[in-house]
This record gives sequence, C-alpha cells and structure tokens, in this order.
Amino acid sequence: MIKDNLIRIKSILFKLLPCKLKIKLTVFKNRFFKIPRDLKPSNKKVKKTIIILGVGRSGTSMLSEIIQDFGVNIGWDLIEANEFNKRGHFENKLFVQMNDKLLALTEGTWDFPPIEEEIFKLINNIKLMEEIKRLVRSQEDELWGWKDPRTILTISLYLPFLVNPFFIVIHRNKDAVAKSLNRTGFQIERGLKLCDEYKRRLRDFLSKNKYPVLELNYEDFFKNPKKQINKIKNFLGIKKDINHSIIDKRLKHF
Repeated sequence: MIKDNLIRIKSILFKLLPCKLKIKLTVFKNRFFKIPRDLKPSNKKVKKTIIILGVGRSGTSMLSEIIQDFGVNIGWDLIEANEFNKRGHFENKLFVQMNDKLLALTEGTWDFPPIEEEIFKLINNIKLMEEIKRLVRSQEDELWGWKDPRTILTISLYLPFLVNPFFIVIHRNKDAVAKSLNRTGFQIERGLKLCDEYKRRLRDFLSKNKYPVLELNYEDFFKNPKKQINKIKNFLGIKKDINHSIIDKRLKHF
C-alpha cells in the first residue's frame, strides 16, 4: 500500500513539471536501458513473426489479446492492466523498454517522435543493433510477435532480424483516437496531430515494404467481431477457434 501511494505521488509530481523538463528527464532515463545479461536465444524454429502496428488507442491491445488467444507468444512479462486498459496492454516489457531507449537515443519520446532520419542513423550503431538482435532472438517462438504502438516509429531497426514477418495493422477514426487520448490528459488538437504523424509513418512503411499485411478497422470489430477474428485466423493460417466474446463492447467509449 505504501509503495503504491509513493508511485502515485511520484506520478502526480512528474505531471506537474514543465513539458520540456519532463521530456528531458524521460529521455535521460530511457537511454540507459540494457538488455538483461541472462537473456539467451530461444533457439526456437520460427514459422511466423507477427507484429501489430497501429496508433495508440486504436485497438492494438484488443488485437494483441486476440492473437495471444490464438496461441501466438507475445511475451512472458507483459505490462499490467490499468484504468485506461482494463483488460491489459498485452505489451512485452522488453520491447517497450527497447523502444523507449531507441526514441531516447534520438532525443524523442512516443508523444514527441523524432524525425525518421534520426531513427535510420541508429542502424550504424553496431552495438545497439546487436542488442536489438539479441532481444529478438531471445523472444522467438514458432508463432511469436509483439505489440507496441511506437514500433511504427522504430520498425526499420527490428526488420533486419525478423524471420518471416507478418504485419497486422489496425486503423481507427482519428477523432475517436484523439478523444481516447484526451481521457489520459492529452489535448484534442495535439492528439489529432500525433495521430496524423503516426499514420503518415505507417503508410510510408507499408508502401516501401512488401511483406504480408492484414489491415483491419477498429470499428468493424464491434459490428461483426466473428468476421474480423476469422480474418486474423485465415491470415495467420491458424486452425484454432476462439470465442468472439473477447470483444468487450463496454470498453468502446467513442
């Protein structure tokens, strides 16, 4: 209880800091993340690597839960649920921490994304690329993958190490995304601009790379969940069926 209260107080105090100072502190902290030394290659034979791409608050967590139910290994240590994602984030903590580091090394954060050129320059950092490779190899499984909306910004750094990548992309109306971000304290206008930037980079990535891609719309999951789940099943070539009641309409606020 005391620990939880201290975390809440720390979070409240951090929110009160000037925006520029918050960014500097976040960048400074994140750039020092290192992959745990005891992380070893899984040595699993990979059939498919499944990466979920979508703007934050677009249903990426819902999609990640669905592929997990289909038997895709999305990680062993996932970010816990909170008031904004009551079923869970379904994000592998190691990939979240690595994305934090990659953005920090370019003086950016998820809500102040660095320019693409700064991300691309990191490919020349041999030590960093080896660290990314070690992370990927340690998490591999027959069917595996991850979800973190910031991967839209950093995917070019992971791509050289992915075995048979399949991309599942989820879209959502940007006004709904901005309203959902607003629940976490974001101004609507800022949320709209951020959504546009992520969508632009996502379109750019998809146009330049010819890997298998399944594009879905968030709103369609609430109109006909069974149809959307079957699209994922067929795309991944999975025989297993899952209960479409996994789509909780009560969690759709906009």
